[in-house]
Amino acid sequence: MEPKLMPRDLKLVAILFIIFGILSAIDVLLSLLNSLLHLNFKHYFSYGFYLGTPYLNLGVLQIPIGFGLLSLKQRWHRWAIIYLKVAIALVIFFLLFFCIGFILGASTLKISLQKVGVAPHEMAIWSVAGAIILLTLLTLWMTLTLWMYRVLNKSSTLELFNADNGIVALNLRNG
Repeated sequence: MEPKLMPRDLKLVAILFIIFGILSAIDVLLSLLNSLLHLNFKHYFSYGFYLGTPYLNLGVLQIPIGFGLLSLKQRWHRWAIIYLKVAIALVIFFLLFFCIGFILGASTLKISLQKVGVAPHEMAIWSVAGAIILLTLLTLWMTLTLWMYRVLNKSSTLELFNADNGIVALNLRNG
């Protein structure tokens, strides 16, 4: 029996899952550390500000998904597809939320700035710049997510994961 050859793009998808999972784990650890420092040294802070409570970031689940993809396990392939579908839905939700908020907030921001004494055109430049940066980041995130989804749904990738159950014979010399 020939060993399974993994395509380069599938390896990259698995590594990206692992990297994003590690970044999520770091986020959780920093949140926990922040919470512990706040609880233990509360009396040392003169301003008493608190950045948040510890939480569980579901992005940590990307670590086992990535390793499961590297080992070509069909179960982890399914979890990766589910995770990416949820990520795509979240991007669409945030994009709609951002657009609605930007449209509704433009008139409110103008009124608020006039009360404070800031010229609306000065703040408009910053809000447009922020909107462009946010839309660029959302576009990059969506592009990367769709690419990962496409790689996981290619016929050659599906054959790799179905071969684990003996459904298809592998012949990946051109890989």
